[in-house]
Parts: sequence; structure tokens; C-alpha cells
Amino acid sequence: MKKILLASLLCSFCMCLSAQCVKPAPLTTQQTQALVGTWKLQYTYNDKQYDTEIKIRTVKNNEVVCEITDPPITGKETAGEYFFCPSGEFHLKKYVGDIAYVFQGVPENGYIKGTLSVYDKNNKRSRGGDFLMSRVN
Repeated sequence: MKKILLASLLCSFCMCLSAQCVKPAPLTTQQTQALVGTWKLQYTYNDKQYDTEIKIRTVKNNEVVCEITDPPITGKETAGEYFFCPSGEFHLKKYVGDIAYVFQGVPENGYIKGTLSVYDKNNKRSRGGDFLMSRVN
């Protein structure tokens, strides 16, 4: 019985470690100020290299708006989410119909380096590639 309980606890612990970030509270003023501006974006998607630009700004009530010149998934955007998870990793997630893509990485010294992921209509994740954002202004 003790072995079964120990195995269950170990399994639960491992599942928590591999879980994705849980979306926390809205961005703080300090986090928003660190993101607002124009960023050069280089990313790989489907083995192709893209060089483009991201503009992050705020509108009413300090709401963050993000415009990507050449996104990995094209079409009419239906929603967007921008947040930091407790580990300090920034998530920039955009929805295009039933599909979503997310750039997630840790900001450091005017750069954000991380991974691009794409989620299909069944929320199945596929790794799109790596990215590097560098602040222009």
C-alpha cells in the first residue's frame, strides 16, 4: 500500500513539473513598460527563417496591444494574450480562428529569446522553432 501511495505522489509531482505555465494576473505597470516599444523579431517556422517586426503598445486601461508584421499563422486574429508566468517567462499568444501560436521566452537585457509553438484546433501543440526579439526602441 505504501508503495502505491508513494508511486502516486511521485507521478503527481512529475506531472506538475512538466505542466505548462498557468496564466497569472494581468501585466503589472512595470512589466508593461518593459515590453512597450518596437522589437525586431527573427523566428523559424516550418524550417523557414523570418525577419519581421513587433509593435507593442498600450491603449485604454493600460491594455496591451501587439501587432506582428509577418506572423507565423496568417488570417484574421480573434484574440491575443500577453502575460508573464511565475518563472519570469513572457508569453505572447495570438489566436487566428481555431489555431493559436505563442512566442514564449525570458526577457533579458533588451532581448527575448525562446520558442515558438503552434496549437491546432484540438489544442495539440507543435514546436514551430526558435525566436529572438531585440528591442529597437
